[in-house]
Amino acid sequence: MFSSTLRRIGAAALGGSLLAAGLAAPAQAHDETDKTAQAVGAGWLNGRLDDGLLHAAYADFTTGDPVPYVDYGGTVEAAYALDAVGRTRLLSRIADALEGSANSYITGADFGGPGDYYAGPTGKLLAFASDLAGDADPTTFGGIDLVDRMESMVTESGRISDVDAVPQYCGPLEAPVACDYANVFGQIWAARGLLAVDSPKAAAAVDFLVSQQCSDGHFPTYFDACNPAGPDATAFVVILLHDFAAGDPALNTAINKATGWLADWQTDGGGLADDNGIVNANSTGLGGWAFGIEGRERAARKAAVWLRKLQVPGRSCDHGLAHERGAVAYDKAAFKAGRADGIGALVAGQWQTVEAQALPALSHAPATHVALAVDAPEHVSVGSKVRVKVDGLAPGERACVGIGRKTVAAVGGAEGDPVYVRITVRKPKGEREVKVLTANDTASDTIVAG
Repeated sequence: MFSSTLRRIGAAALGGSLLAAGLAAPAQAHDETDKTAQAVGAGWLNGRLDDGLLHAAYADFTTGDPVPYVDYGGTVEAAYALDAVGRTRLLSRIADALEGSANSYITGADFGGPGDYYAGPTGKLLAFASDLAGDADPTTFGGIDLVDRMESMVTESGRISDVDAVPQYCGPLEAPVACDYANVFGQIWAARGLLAVDSPKAAAAVDFLVSQQCSDGHFPTYFDACNPAGPDATAFVVILLHDFAAGDPALNTAINKATGWLADWQTDGGGLADDNGIVNANSTGLGGWAFGIEGRERAARKAAVWLRKLQVPGRSCDHGLAHERGAVAYDKAAFKAGRADGIGALVAGQWQTVEAQALPALSHAPATHVALAVDAPEHVSVGSKVRVKVDGLAPGERACVGIGRKTVAAVGGAEGDPVYVRITVRKPKGEREVKVLTANDTASDTIVAG
């Protein structure tokens, strides 16, 4: 029973980590956008799929060793993100893999509880089967009638609820209550899935969701718990239910209010903090896509630039991340750790989840109209540090600058202005080539070292 509970906690957490693609496409910015950021990001995310599924690991409670697991929820997120940026080649493989794993994902079958049904993952899989699984039938997906299953987990109030074959109890011993890990993220997925199949339970699920909106406009993670405030569920409602707002005045009002709250929540630097006050790429990615959907182009652009500062160009100065072109780090600390240690099993899930959330938001990354170039002093002394000018980096774009493989990082300014870095001139003497290398471009200048 403990394993089943652990599995369900993980599933509930994963329920809040995705956006829905294949719904409303991000609005096109008036200024030209740089396709590189989303292109290399999509390439990295595609490369993480193994026969249609993402894999991750958690640390063993006793030894700390990695314990691998299939990240079904993350796989759904990856599918929506890839679809949002037009990378649909692997969707059929993802659909086949998820269909073959449906019971493992949405029930306790792998933990001895096949009659335990998880509401959030069921709503998520129903949405996927309806939106992105091609000709698949949601009423027979993986041998399960996902529509009937999801409808059976919508209570009279419209709230979704897990179902246990044998009741499990949580809370204090003196006042135990039935365990139920359903949350607002799962409610959003369930609402989307039920709306997609025109279920008679859809209206109740949406109405209950709208009732959870807090007075300031944000949506919480957990039912009936407005504090602490955070942007993830709020952005998710905007993205996933935007298409249905026109026919539902109450939902339309809720989405408008949520969008306004997100705009106020965004920092001056473009990032968004989670409910713990940590500015990170997950929350910023979700917020950035929501801004794009709602036509808040300035806010979407700021979020994309913030995210791009954490995107790996995959060059020599990235060290342990040199072969991870396109990956996006959770924050500066995660980027630093990745440079030192690479993306190991215990952090792979975090990087994959970040990518799925950041990828659609990166469609608003602004381009530069200046050609990539590096300008170094013509004559320099061996052993000296020289100031090098780099032109042509898009706002937030990362690059490596230097001689040979001895390079340092450079990041494009907010307006794409020139940036300056100092590099060390090492032996031998003579003509040397100074290079700037981005994810998809290079430029060079020649110096004479004496």
